[in-house]
Amino acid sequence: MKQISVFITNSLGEVDVLLPLFSTLWDKAEIKLIFNSDTIYREFIRNEFYILVCNKLRIKHKKFKTVNKFDFKSNFHKNIFFRRVHKIFLRLKLFLLIFDLYRTKIIMHETSSAEPISTICYYASKYFGKKILVHHHSQSINSAPNNDYIKSVPLRKYTDTKTFLLWHKISSGYAKSQGFDNQFLLGHPIFFKEWIDIVRNFASTECNNKQYIVLFTRGIHQYYMEEEKYKTLLISSYSKIRKIFGEIQILVKPHPREDKEFINKIIIDQKMNNIFLTDLNLNQLSVNATCVISFWTSCILSSLALEIPSIEYFIEPDNFREHEYPDGSLYLRPEFDIQCTDNPEILEDFLIKVRDKYEFNFEKFKSNFKYRDLSCFH
Repeated sequence: MKQISVFITNSLGEVDVLLPLFSTLWDKAEIKLIFNSDTIYREFIRNEFYILVCNKLRIKHKKFKTVNKFDFKSNFHKNIFFRRVHKIFLRLKLFLLIFDLYRTKIIMHETSSAEPISTICYYASKYFGKKILVHHHSQSINSAPNNDYIKSVPLRKYTDTKTFLLWHKISSGYAKSQGFDNQFLLGHPIFFKEWIDIVRNFASTECNNKQYIVLFTRGIHQYYMEEEKYKTLLISSYSKIRKIFGEIQILVKPHPREDKEFINKIIIDQKMNNIFLTDLNLNQLSVNATCVISFWTSCILSSLALEIPSIEYFIEPDNFREHEYPDGSLYLRPEFDIQCTDNPEILEDFLIKVRDKYEFNFEKFKSNFKYRDLSCFH
C-alpha cells in the first residue's frame, strides 16, 4: 500500500480540505499528516472532529517542527544568523523524517508552505523521484489576478517539480500566476459523497437539537476587509437575526488567524447577547445550522455542499478589485447560483425565507462541482 505524507504548514484550513480528499483514499494508501508548528498541532489534537475523522480513516499524524511564523512570534526568526544555524539543525533533524520520506510515494503541501518544507520536497523529488502534489491552502476557488498583480508577485520556488491540484477548472489561471504550469484537475473534495456521508453521520450522533445560526467571518485586511465595513457587517447581521429569529444562538467562526479580541470588543461594545465565538470545525457547525451568513469566505462552499441555506453578506473594500479579484467575488457569478448581497434588507429577506421554511434549491450550485478524478494518486 502506497504512503502519502502531507505537510501542514499554515493553518487548519489545510486539514479542512484534505480530510474530505482522504475520505476517498484511506483504504488505498497509508496517510500521514506532518505538522511543522506546535501551535497548529495543538489546535488540531484539541479538535474532537479532526481526531474522530482521522481515527475513522486511519490517518496518522505527527509533529516535525521547523521555523515558522506561529511559534516564533518575534522577528528573531528572520535574523540571518539564526536562519543559517537553523538550516544546519534542520539537516540533522531530517534523520527523524528519513524513514517516512523513504517509504512515501507522494508528498503533499500547500502552495505557500514554509521554505524549509518546500526545500525538503524539492530534494525528495529531484533525488528520490517522489511525486509532489501542491494544493491551495483552503477550499476556496480562485480566478486569475490581473496582470499588474502577477508581475509584482515573485513565483513560488521549485514549481517545475510539483503538480498543482485544482479544486475547480476556474482556478487554472490562478495556479499559473503562482508559477504552476503543471496542473491536475481533481474536483472539489468537500463535495465528494464519502465526505458528505461522514459529516452527516457525525452530526446524527452529536446533534443536540439546539437551534443556532453561524457567521463565517474574515479578518481585517487592506484589500479584503476594512475595519468599519467589518463592524457594519457584524452589527447589521446581529440586528437582522434578532429581528427575525429572536434570541436564537449565534455562533461566530473566525477566519484562521483572525483577531478574536477585535470581535469580542464589538460584541461587548454593542451589548450583544447569546453570541459566541467557536473553534469547532466548519463542517460540524454547518451541518446542524439553521442557516449560514458568510462574510466572503470559502466556508460557504461547505455549508452549501451540505444543503444548508447560506448567503454571502459582504461589502467590498474600496480597493478590493485592484489585484486578485478584478471582477469581484467569484461567488457573484450566476453559474454558481450563490445568493450574495451587501444590502441588509436583502439579508433580512433571506432570513425570513429560512424562518418560514422556504425550500431552497441547491442543484444548480452543486452541478458546478460534480467533476472528480483521483488518478493522480494511482
